[in-house]
Amino acid sequence: MFAPLLHVKAHEYYFAFAEVDYNEKTAKIEATLTLSAHDFEASLQKDNVIKNSIDKAFLDSIEFLKIEKELNNSFSFSSEEKPQETKWISSFKIEGFQKLLNGNLEIYLSCDIQSSISTLTVQFNLMMDHFPDQQNKITFIRKRKKSTLNFTLANQIQKINL
Repeated sequence: MFAPLLHVKAHEYYFAFAEVDYNEKTAKIEATLTLSAHDFEASLQKDNVIKNSIDKAFLDSIEFLKIEKELNNSFSFSSEEKPQETKWISSFKIEGFQKLLNGNLEIYLSCDIQSSISTLTVQFNLMMDHFPDQQNKITFIRKRKKSTLNFTLANQIQKINL
């Protein structure tokens, strides 16, 4: 006798968390992005960004740069203080990564920021193209004060005051 096949979802939620610190001394935004390694890998493979597993992709210089570009397209900060000023757009560099035993992936990012910025526009739609139930959350820290923003498919871009 055969057991009936059941449709089983791996999980019923999709998430990414970012803890972002504005370091005024170095004029940098430093971020730790935590997400499901499996979901991120699947998303990158569907978009033909990587062909290998996420572990191998981070070690391949070409795929590493493609991952960095993908992150900058879906996790970004920008500012335009006055209409006549040039718009600043973040350009994150991956400083490191760590795959955790629980299946999560931590990616460490940094980028330079203009010191005169007082308001940031934040886009955090990472993986939302493939997972409509994706929910992303940022905790932004500046001078020990924390602000939290939640992002969904309907709410992918928000502003935060520095």
